[in-house]
Amino acid sequence: MRLPPKLVQFLKKYVWNTTTFKAILFLSPAILTSIGSTAMSVSIDNRVAELNRDREAVTSSSSKLESFTRDFDAYQLQRAANLIILASSNGEDKLKYMLDKRYRLGAQASMRRIVSITHPADWQVRMGDYEKITATDYEDVATVQKLQAMENEVSIEAGRRLTALQAENNKLSEQIDKLANWKTLITNIGNYIMYGLTIFLFFLRTNS
Repeated sequence: MRLPPKLVQFLKKYVWNTTTFKAILFLSPAILTSIGSTAMSVSIDNRVAELNRDREAVTSSSSKLESFTRDFDAYQLQRAANLIILASSNGEDKLKYMLDKRYRLGAQASMRRIVSITHPADWQVRMGDYEKITATDYEDVATVQKLQAMENEVSIEAGRRLTALQAENNKLSEQIDKLANWKTLITNIGNYIMYGLTIFLFFLRTNS
């Protein structure tokens, strides 16, 4: 499609002419600086978005683990309190073991979720022995001690995992803050260079 001759003549006279070309040539350093600064800002924004997604995942895992750990600890405290009451009232041993089992079965769901976070690859295997024991009608101290040892290990690993997640969260937050500061610095420097070059080239062109 050919443009009308009058329009072509108008463009050559007022739009694309030697003066326009020279102006673009003179301003090219400032334009390139602006493009470069914008490109780097976009790159930083993309990286920050990735880090924010990672931080959200870490925060979600940490929040879930804290919630499951609180529920698990609550069951253990309730079990201990009730067993103390039974012991002080000379309750039957069989009733004590039944109560012990009841609370351990109640805590099992939270314990299962904790282990699935601390050991996602083989959590079912790690829970296997515990679930087999709690499925039986145990009535001896050795079994209770074994179950307690397993629960203590889960609590310790949950604490370690929470500490690691918090450290990872802090590290990601630090990286995001550094990138945000770096973006601000690049933008400011880019703007100063662009303004300076524009003013310098304007006066250079005016005085030539």
